[in-house]
Amino acid sequence: MKNYFITFGIVLSLFVFISCNNKEEQFTEKLDQKELAKIEKQIAIYSANFFKVNNTVQASTQTKGGFRRFMNFLKLFLADGSGGEWGGHTGAKLGKNKTRGFNIGAVIGGILFSAICAIIQRRYETENLDATYLYNSANKDNLAGELHNKILHEILLEKDKYIAEDNVIKKDELYHAIENKLKSNNLYNFTDDDFNQIRNNKEKFFSFYEEIESIEYSSDSVYISTIYDKIINHFPTEKELIEINKNYTLNAVKIVDQDILLSYANGFEKVVIESNLSSFEKSSILAPVAITKNSQSYWMAEPASN
Repeated sequence: MKNYFITFGIVLSLFVFISCNNKEEQFTEKLDQKELAKIEKQIAIYSANFFKVNNTVQASTQTKGGFRRFMNFLKLFLADGSGGEWGGHTGAKLGKNKTRGFNIGAVIGGILFSAICAIIQRRYETENLDATYLYNSANKDNLAGELHNKILHEILLEKDKYIAEDNVIKKDELYHAIENKLKSNNLYNFTDDDFNQIRNNKEKFFSFYEEIESIEYSSDSVYISTIYDKIINHFPTEKELIEINKNYTLNAVKIVDQDILLSYANGFEKVVIESNLSSFEKSSILAPVAITKNSQSYWMAEPASN
């Protein structure tokens, strides 16, 4: 796909760092409000300076192929992003270890939401994925995006397995396929307990997807904000983290050039990586960058020649 859609790679997926220690993190652990406020200010200054020298537009006005095509891509990227964001915080709440729970919830949520959205839209003609889809970034531990693209691609190549005769998606079969593929590509070394916690709550994932699918579009910013505000409603104690991700997405959607977007994302990463936030807080904030780079590359790849 053309670079016109690069700007819509969203959030997703929310689990860039793996915890470097075995200490269990309780979900009730309070966020570092002082450090978060500092990082939010630094990101705002960075973004303002960045956009002084880089042009921005409302992406839906610059998309070749018309508004409908823009909406197809916007929904796919937001499915990736919101699935990762919501899934990550859900996993963190359920898991014994906050960061591990966040990581598995995010990767499953991003793939699940994106696969459902793609199958509904019949957006799965991209069958030429190769090793170039994993972009380099300031974060050297970016395994989440690779897992997302690899497993999503495998799911879409066998999409007929998950569509019933009445064109209804077989959600349970789809979920279990994602879990099994993640187990066989377990770069994070998730345990059976990690998988069980998410599987036992998979209906919550389906329910939230339906919640955001019902949102009507009015403008880029309102549509994106509404989705993130719904996530905040579910996780009010994580509001500051989700707000930073929302603001990242609102900025990214203004950029219509792939190189400029990657430059913005890398600078955003650098601010967060060099901060004194905990590994969980960094994982949550850096999710948009990790998933966006890979999701964009996947959905914008040109179809293979026959």
